[in-house]
Amino acid sequence: MLIDALPGKEAILTAGPRPVGAGFVARGFTTDATPLDLAPRVLVGERETVLIEARIVGRVYGAADTERLSYVRRATYYRDAGGNVTLQGSVQTIGTDTEVTSTADATLAIDTTVQTVSARVSGVASKRIRWEAIFSVTRISEETSYAA
Repeated sequence: MLIDALPGKEAILTAGPRPVGAGFVARGFTTDATPLDLAPRVLVGERETVLIEARIVGRVYGAADTERLSYVRRATYYRDAGGNVTLQGSVQTIGTDTEVTSTADATLAIDTTVQTVSARVSGVASKRIRWEAIFSVTRISEETSYAA
């Protein structure tokens, strides 16, 4: 599919922002209140700035959804040459969270061992919850403006 690759190739050649398409979905399950990082994650390369917005929904397994979990989070991350992923400011809550049990939560979290950002969810004790996060990623690279 050469046609699909052309916008990305042109952006790389002209040092423009790289297209990321319509985003992607990360999924996972919790069975208790232990935090879980959903996969896949957003990789932040050296000399990149990334704006991430995640819409996160959780549903209790079974006929009745007793939690009705939904969250929207947005944050900006950057990574300097030779550095770790860093959160700029704080993770913002967009709108009003929906949850029945207050121990449930969702946020965006950094893993500096692999330089990624993920949706981190916390479930509810003794409940199996299926989570989905839809990511929208805006990425800009400074690779051609960096002087060695």
